[in-house]
Amino acid sequence: MAIETSAIYAGILMLLMLVLGARVSILRRKHRVSMGSGDQPDLAKALRVFGNFTEWVPMIVVGLVLCELVGAPTVLLHLIGIAVILGRFCHVAGLRADRATTIRSLGVLLTWASALTTGGYLVYASIA
Repeated sequence: MAIETSAIYAGILMLLMLVLGARVSILRRKHRVSMGSGDQPDLAKALRVFGNFTEWVPMIVVGLVLCELVGAPTVLLHLIGIAVILGRFCHVAGLRADRATTIRSLGVLLTWASALTTGGYLVYASIA
């Protein structure tokens, strides 16, 4: 069975991860910090954005691929993929402020909804 739909989103998310990782590397070089954040607020924020991405996205991508493999409707796969990408962009944009923002909350909601939908669909598909 082919997995072209989930592959699109996995690819986009990999590229986004590279951008976030490059931002960390650039800031590390700028501040001459090899471990941790060196008490640099911009580096600490970039590390947290990258860390949050790597905590959530890989499992959602695995779930997306598995959903496609068990026959989830293509429209559902696109909705999940779009939601997780929008959620990650909202999270990055929302962390620009020093406090919780509506856009950050939207990013969290979209990310959690993506995880819940993939997990829920996989449980449903395995018992149906």
